[in-house]
Amino acid sequence: MTWRRSLLGGTLAVVVGVGAGSAVSFLTATDEQPPADEVVKVAGARSDSARGVLGGPATRAQLRPASPMAVEPSGDLLIAQSTRIVEVGRSGRLRLWPAPAGEDVPIPRRLVATGDGRVLGQGHDDLFSYERRSGAVRSVLTSETVGTMYDLAVAADGTVYVATDDNRVYALDAGAVRAGRVGDNDLRVVAGTGAAGFAGDGGPATEAMLDEPSALTVTGDGTVYVADSGNRRIRAIDPDGTIDTVAGGPLDPACATGSAVDSYVGPVTAMLARPDGSVLVAETRSREQLGFRGQVRLRVLRADGGLAELDPGFLPSQALTTDAAGNAYASAMGTGEVYRIPSSAAGRVTPGACREVVAPGQVDDVTRLTEAPALHVASLGRERFAYATDEAVYVSSGGRGRRVFEPPADAEIGGIAPAGDQLLVWCGYSGGDPDGAVLFLVDRRGDVEPLVTSNAGESFDTGLPLRGEGVSGAAYDARDRTVVFSSGSETFRLDGTKLDRLPWDGDFSALVRGEGDQWYGLRPTGSESGVYRLSGDGAEPEPVITRRSSAVLPPYQVVPTLSGNPDDRPDVGVTDFGVAGDGTVYALPQGDLAGLLLRVRPTGGTDVAAGDGTAGPIGGGVDADPGTGSIGRPVDVAVDGDTVYLAGAAGVVRVRMSADE
Repeated sequence: MTWRRSLLGGTLAVVVGVGAGSAVSFLTATDEQPPADEVVKVAGARSDSARGVLGGPATRAQLRPASPMAVEPSGDLLIAQSTRIVEVGRSGRLRLWPAPAGEDVPIPRRLVATGDGRVLGQGHDDLFSYERRSGAVRSVLTSETVGTMYDLAVAADGTVYVATDDNRVYALDAGAVRAGRVGDNDLRVVAGTGAAGFAGDGGPATEAMLDEPSALTVTGDGTVYVADSGNRRIRAIDPDGTIDTVAGGPLDPACATGSAVDSYVGPVTAMLARPDGSVLVAETRSREQLGFRGQVRLRVLRADGGLAELDPGFLPSQALTTDAAGNAYASAMGTGEVYRIPSSAAGRVTPGACREVVAPGQVDDVTRLTEAPALHVASLGRERFAYATDEAVYVSSGGRGRRVFEPPADAEIGGIAPAGDQLLVWCGYSGGDPDGAVLFLVDRRGDVEPLVTSNAGESFDTGLPLRGEGVSGAAYDARDRTVVFSSGSETFRLDGTKLDRLPWDGDFSALVRGEGDQWYGLRPTGSESGVYRLSGDGAEPEPVITRRSSAVLPPYQVVPTLSGNPDDRPDVGVTDFGVAGDGTVYALPQGDLAGLLLRVRPTGGTDVAAGDGTAGPIGGGVDADPGTGSIGRPVDVAVDGDTVYLAGAAGVVRVRMSADE
């Protein structure tokens, strides 16, 4: 393939407005046609001074970067510019659609041409149609009916498919879409049960579990491709309704075998079906970029089951579309320039070694202990544990849960921790009394003793005031029966009615007692967030596992450092952590690594103890090694010897580590 070419020409003229505070500039026309077998710029200019007239060359127009696009059956390219649509004709000339009528005109995140002369736009909360002649914009479907929409696609027969945040894919009745009124009776579930997880391959798609279906496309034979981004997979739904994984699954981002089902696939923001049976895939580098128009890498899912990398010669954003011939149109990152990538661009396979991210034999058992989603968990010893939902705190023993605490009015449970045979519970207030109690001691009978209020001066004769900061993390020191808690940027020890400040600066969302005078604390935010060892003498905190970069690093940079080698220091954010009696730290990573349980050995070195990164089902298959199956996507962790308790959307999950590990 030769290097990309630009179609330039014309003279300077005037500016045409396209929305509040924005403008698109045009130049006079050119009749030069782009070559069919090259990457060619078809619209947009880098120069801030580019100005012109309607009917001029689109390649001299200043356009908004990463704008939604669609191609009509005629071959005309449509580009959304705020609330307006500009059209690039096959001659390369640029036209402006009529201004939308009415107030509160939505700004589209996606555009799609239906094939019958209509154009649909997907906003943040609704699906709407554009009327070319009048400029009218009409709502077709709202999020009140299906939830937030991630993506939409149109089949050859006019059926509109939408992927939503309830982990389902819906088909919309074509007649209802044309009429502009899609109701509950006009929706048909194509895939997903509504629960987040991974299950159902080889069976009916309506009984399968999805997790963050972020992108859709439909081939000519009616096969629907779904980017199951939460599961790092691309799945295909055959016309008969059967679903299967066609790409992705491995945890190792370096894994690129050439076979799509044996290669890593990250979060996907767009997919484009091509006439030859291949699918162009736009994959983000990190889950934190999902939903934003960030840089992507392009991959080609081939009809023969291969997965190739495609380098178009520029940095593409996630604004993509395709025409009937399979040519793709991609907006360059940060410039507003739009390039056409020919359908003949097949990419190339770059093999990479695959390794087992989770070593087998590390885990004896993974068991789901509760069904309802849990936000917090604490180990009480002897197979007992406590957990918190968004409504109450429960103590579980022998498979039964008993409610022991409900938060005060206008308060939310912030966390729980063991305190001998009792529990520490801390809360935050969303309104109401600013001086309400924020830290409580709860016994097994459900008797509650307030320990700290937002205004410490009203609760104690001596001690430092909390100044309304509340409590972000707390722990019990069994040696002297005191309570240590973090408030604002300070940490305190509560001994009866005496409140002393400890020499640890920073806001800690979790605190755990270690050996001797050692403590562990989690700094939840900032460029140096993570788990630290804290000493009673106020020495500089020692990092255990921290995020050192200003941005969350993508998996391909982090996973190789999860080797267990003490010389490797992973740069990864942590949601929560727990500490075993021997000093082993178990941590829950953020971002694309959510769904894994990391382990930091006392001698150094971090590896993956358990998990496959998916939301479920818990434990994997019957014959699978339990450590390589799902542990859910936990947000809180508690440790008791070789037993790790996890709380998340899957409820409370118990992971028994092998005694040999």
